[in-house]
Amino acid sequence: MKILVTGANGMLAKEVKEKFAKENEVIATDVSELDITNEKKVMEYVENTKPEYIINCAAYTAVDKAEENYDLADRINGDGPTNLAKAAKKVGAKLVHISTDYVFGGDLDISKDYKENDEKHPVTAYGKTKLHGEEGITANMDEYYIFRTAWLYGVGGNNFVKTMTKLGSTRDEINVVSDQHGSPTYAKDLTEIIYQAIEKKIPYGIYNATNEGYTTWYDFTKEILEEQGITCKVNPVTTEQYIEMMKVTQAKRPFNSQMSKAKLEACGIKVPEWKDGLKRYIATYKSKKEKDGTKYVKQSRIITLRKNNDYNVPQCMEIYNKKIYLIKYFSKGKKKGKKIKKIEKRVKYKNNVVEIYDFNGKLKREYIIKNPKKTYVSQTEKDEYGNSKENKIVRPLGKFEWEIESLSHYKKNTFYYVMYKPSASDKENIGKQAYLYKVNLK
Repeated sequence: MKILVTGANGMLAKEVKEKFAKENEVIATDVSELDITNEKKVMEYVENTKPEYIINCAAYTAVDKAEENYDLADRINGDGPTNLAKAAKKVGAKLVHISTDYVFGGDLDISKDYKENDEKHPVTAYGKTKLHGEEGITANMDEYYIFRTAWLYGVGGNNFVKTMTKLGSTRDEINVVSDQHGSPTYAKDLTEIIYQAIEKKIPYGIYNATNEGYTTWYDFTKEILEEQGITCKVNPVTTEQYIEMMKVTQAKRPFNSQMSKAKLEACGIKVPEWKDGLKRYIATYKSKKEKDGTKYVKQSRIITLRKNNDYNVPQCMEIYNKKIYLIKYFSKGKKKGKKIKKIEKRVKYKNNVVEIYDFNGKLKREYIIKNPKKTYVSQTEKDEYGNSKENKIVRPLGKFEWEIESLSHYKKNTFYYVMYKPSASDKENIGKQAYLYKVNLK
């Protein structure tokens, strides 16, 4: 069977490709090969390849950004599936599409769960564009499967489980929302649902498709940490409290994302419990993490850099809880030495490379970790009579030939320090010359 998979670089698509490639011919495309928002290109591509099934994993999933980029989100989530439906019908293909609980309002009493035919009342841009996609499919063809899912996580992408694992490993306590209810869904299990639906040839239509059982983000987090033996206090907070604490503006989140799987199970498709899915994911995630050598800094002390008399420039760097802090000081007057600002960036170690991220998770800079040895360095100095003489001093050699003033250790026999040259004339680029070194002393 020939299957066209769109959005091929996404988390779910990776599972879909792996599952279906074993017995089928899979044509995997991403936006560079097939832009699903271009109706003409979609029709031409589908007519040329003539797949039997199209599995659409392409989507605009940035819920908050969709509020500002509605047109783009609607082209991808609304026009895209509509174009695929028209093309699929023309060549006689079946369409599989992934939708979301956001098409509902999310305000249903938590003692109940949503059925497929319940009233759709999306309150976010993301939910509205996804509903547009559903309607575009149902209006243009009959042979389709629309699977509504929620709280999706999996291997090969950033997700809630990975985030909580990182936070729990590096903090004494964390705050997690406890008034939003839903079903965590492992991408591999959603892929299995899609696979069984096609294999069993269940009736076409719309199905709720998440792991079985309901929980909150708070209880989900506790299970994530407990499953991995991570000790960290988890504090339950309301959505309102979280927004106030984090000082963020975000699209409204559904308080109830619980969806009944009765229709799916009536077709003979058994859905695993969410706790079972989590256990299997963590086992896979741990194996992958050990294989690629990923590790994270947990804590070190403040590292003081070479003094600089310029006003208001970074003079020290602190590595704490996997994050780098560049700290600005007043260098003159009564406020000398007083901290005035922290610039926080996330730090990740992988394969001997330091990766520094901004708040949005965007990679800002990479630095190679070096292990310099203590080396004799020649340095010419003038004596009290003005004669030049050459001294030998012992210090670590790095890429730059200036010294740090103090060294701080993270754990016994392991030191971290920074070679850094502040530049008052180019404040926007401050930090770009910072090199982080790790020295293991025997």
